[in-house]
Amino acid sequence: MPLEGRRIRYFIACDQARQEANNKGFLIGTYSKALIVEGTFPAVLPSLSLVACVDLRKRTESFQVEVSIPGLPPIEREHLAKATGPLDTATVILDLVPCVLPAPGTIKLNVKFADGNTETGDLEVVSRDEYKRRTWD
Repeated sequence: MPLEGRRIRYFIACDQARQEANNKGFLIGTYSKALIVEGTFPAVLPSLSLVACVDLRKRTESFQVEVSIPGLPPIEREHLAKATGPLDTATVILDLVPCVLPAPGTIKLNVKFADGNTETGDLEVVSRDEYKRRTWD
């Protein structure tokens, strides 16, 4: 899907995230495609922040944010955002403190919009052994 049609401009998972007073995001310890767990499951991280930047299409817009973590019930939040113009976005930060990862799999952040569309950001969670098995020779 071309970027112009997507509502999620970016999705980032990191150790900590903050929204600065000037509306810039401050991210610490970003993950790329996968979160590699040292040791065994269940794994416990001190914190995990899931960050999504969402295009706003109205002056006031609400949308549902749902996070799925393998082995846990979904976390659901309603998000209300206000915009002053078409260039504004909403930064959604969901902090999991502590973050318990019962099993390997994919963490998904779904944003469900009022028009019925849903967009997803995801992060694969694997053990160090699984990561080694998947490397190229």
